[in-house]
Amino acid sequence: MIFFSVIALIFYAVPKKKHYEFNVNVNEIWHKSDLYAPFSFPILKTEEELKKEKDEIIRNFKPVLKFNNDIFPEVLTEVYKNDNLFSSRNDENQEGLKSLENELERMYTVGVYNPLDIDFQFKSGIVSVIMPDNSMMETSMEELYSLNQVKEQIKYYYLNDSLEVHIKALDRLLKNIKANLQYDKNLTDQLLESKFAEILPYSGMVNEGDKIIENGSVVTKEKYQILLSLKQSYTGTETGGINYYLNHIGYLLIILLLFIVFVVYIFQFYKQIYQTNKDLLLIFSLVVIFILVSAYLVKNTGLNIYLVPFCIVPLIIISFFEARIAFFSHIIVIATVSLFIPDAHEFLLLQVIAGLSVVILISRVRYISQFFIAVLLLTGIYIITFFGIKLLNVSDFSEINWRQLLWFGGNFILTLLAYPLIYAFEKLFGKVSDLTLIELSDINKKLLKELATRAPGTFQHSLQLATLTEAVLSKIGGNSLLAKVGCLYHDIGKLYAPMYFIENQKDVNPFEKIQSEKECASIIIRHVTEGVKIAKEHNLPKEVIHFIKTHHGTTRVEYFYRTYLKKNPEDTGCEDQFRYPGPKPTSKEMAVVMIADSIEAATRSLKEQTPEAIDQLVDMLVENKMKDNQFQNANITLKEIKIAKDIIKNSLRSIYHQRIQYPSEN
Repeated sequence: MIFFSVIALIFYAVPKKKHYEFNVNVNEIWHKSDLYAPFSFPILKTEEELKKEKDEIIRNFKPVLKFNNDIFPEVLTEVYKNDNLFSSRNDENQEGLKSLENELERMYTVGVYNPLDIDFQFKSGIVSVIMPDNSMMETSMEELYSLNQVKEQIKYYYLNDSLEVHIKALDRLLKNIKANLQYDKNLTDQLLESKFAEILPYSGMVNEGDKIIENGSVVTKEKYQILLSLKQSYTGTETGGINYYLNHIGYLLIILLLFIVFVVYIFQFYKQIYQTNKDLLLIFSLVVIFILVSAYLVKNTGLNIYLVPFCIVPLIIISFFEARIAFFSHIIVIATVSLFIPDAHEFLLLQVIAGLSVVILISRVRYISQFFIAVLLLTGIYIITFFGIKLLNVSDFSEINWRQLLWFGGNFILTLLAYPLIYAFEKLFGKVSDLTLIELSDINKKLLKELATRAPGTFQHSLQLATLTEAVLSKIGGNSLLAKVGCLYHDIGKLYAPMYFIENQKDVNPFEKIQSEKECASIIIRHVTEGVKIAKEHNLPKEVIHFIKTHHGTTRVEYFYRTYLKKNPEDTGCEDQFRYPGPKPTSKEMAVVMIADSIEAATRSLKEQTPEAIDQLVDMLVENKMKDNQFQNANITLKEIKIAKDIIKNSLRSIYHQRIQYPSEN
């Protein structure tokens, strides 16, 4: 369920168009390798070319006028309303009004237009006239009459009466004169847009495999336009057709394949992660968050992709899991992001080197000073790698974009957020980081101080065990810090009755008062269950509690078991009552703690702690554990067990070596 949710979320969020950037201007040198067309694409016209073609269409365009037969009768009515303006008081010149009517009829039959209605940008001098029968005819505007010409004709027939009332009446008449050729703006705009739509947006084609530009050549205006066309082809907004769906299927297949490989890798080498959904959710949440942040950055902002602190992913994961899974998670993130960013090969190379550096510089995040220095070095590696890549494609330093340093500076600041984020993820997913383990390893912690006070022998045993375990794990590999903390707390259960354990006894052995070997064994075994109880009361991490549960595995309390069998040889079915509840160790660290714990305790009981006796004891105890199948669930090899034995032998020889006897003063 988590897997399919992750795939769906990422597929929905990531940009589905490849971005292409060439970062070069006209008259600059092309420093990259020869560029060949990855597919066929059209050469787009420049904005200037498109504007020039549109201007040409506008200049030659014929605006549309509509002939209205109803206008002339209205004009004639207005004239006759004011007939006193065109005839004398004695009606000596009635012919003047009739002549005006004839003249107006002639003009309106040809057509009268209002110049103020027609857009000034049309300069062809030709108009399209829609006649009353819906036929269309083209005519020169010189053959038509303007509204001003009609008004001048009316003024010509006016009797030049100077009476103010007549002058005002003439003004009203002229204002009511209309043109019968009415400008149809909507139809004109529609026809104009249809003409614009006929303009081809491209001037030619580049076929797949054609050389676009070669290394060292000058980027001319023509070449620059081809590069822009290639970029536009990458980032086009087509939302239909077979190419659109093939593009989406391609993205889905690659994302699906990446995460299938990721899941199989985890299942193959880290099956324990599948034991809890929280571990899987922690890893996938980090991966998804950084992919989504990158997708948002690319789609919605102008920020540089190198601002994103991708190395936070391995930094956080390496705090809870092995370095290999941290690096693999980093690879999945950057491989997915490379699908939708420009210069993906450059990005991948830089981020792979950065991810490897994280694994090397910060195998485990422990101290803030160590962390800060490591992130500072990581930023230096970022910068060196980036400019190393750039130097491959430039002829001098002036061509390098030094402003890129600002983005890496921002990356450095954001990467520092990994330190507090480790705490956040630790609490959110119930994990334990090295930061918490370092805190728990402080012997001034309340629980350890109580152990040192009430059970000093047990405390010294725990310290000695931690030293042995760290020495072994530093050689064979493993989380030595976790094992150290496990050693410090593995016997805290003895706090419930410290004097029952030999390392804390002085002159009195309380077991001498107990007659039942089974009761004695139950008291010894109880320190495991009591230890788990105390650990939970003090909110110790479950990873530490595992060491309390497994440091004896399912072994027997050998002394009381053998003593009981001597007294009761017929009771052969009692063995389970003398065994620890377990479980057996489930990791290399737990197995090493079990080995070192039994050996360190047993060595103290040797009468003579000679090298031979120590070697013999170590071999015997480890062999018994192996025969009892105590390591069958732990990922530890026979070779690693042998190395562990050798290291423990050498350490114990050094501890119990023969010392020089100092002479007395006498």
